Amino acid sequence: MNYDGHEALRRDMAGLANNLCDLKTTLKVLEDTYHYRHDGLTERLAGISLRRLSVLMDEAFNIALMIDESFLEGGEKMYGIREDICRMLSEQYPAETPLNLIIWTPADIEALADGMEYSFSEHDVRAVLERMDAIPEEQRLESGVSAGLVMALIDQVKENGQRVTVPVDLLETLLITAEQALWDREWTARDRNHPVPESVMRRLADTAKVRALLKS
Repeated sequence: MNYDGHEALRRDMAGLANNLCDLKTTLKVLEDTYHYRHDGLTERLAGISLRRLSVLMDEAFNIALMIDESFLEGGEKMYGIREDICRMLSEQYPAETPLNLIIWTPADIEALADGMEYSFSEHDVRAVLERMDAIPEEQRLESGVSAGLVMALIDQVKENGQRVTVPVDLLETLLITAEQALWDREWTARDRNHPVPESVMRRLADTAKVRALLKS
């Protein structure tokens, strides 16, 4: 590793990233409970504030990960094609060493992204795998690389994706169409006393962010 002499700093940065990840999970639960489209005014106002906190938390979490990743540059990696990983394992561990490996493949990540209703390219998949490789060692040992964590990385990759320029009037038209479709799905679920699908809630939050950007 390349953090000789800075073990305490590395440990503190890894702990910070881990704590922020836990806080992001807590915020997500609160957002789902007190959504900005809740029936009650008080809950809606709380939901708006929670959404703003969540956006700020995402930014803080990304910065913490970047700080921690700086300690890993030049260090050992366990991301690559099967041949490379097998070679690294054989170099680091004797043949008789018992191991327990949890493997995330591109197909696994694509399946998660599909469930989140994301269109995911090969480049996006590689970006997620690289971010997984940069997760602090302490965090991996303590909580592993769960589906929830990978979903958070998928969100980060999509949020940091390629930007395009769209005329405001066209964006407004597309936004109205998306909102109407999502509202129909939301209230159909509510009228039937069914939980609103998480994918619908997530898309509504996205449309709200676009609305806020259009007003700014």
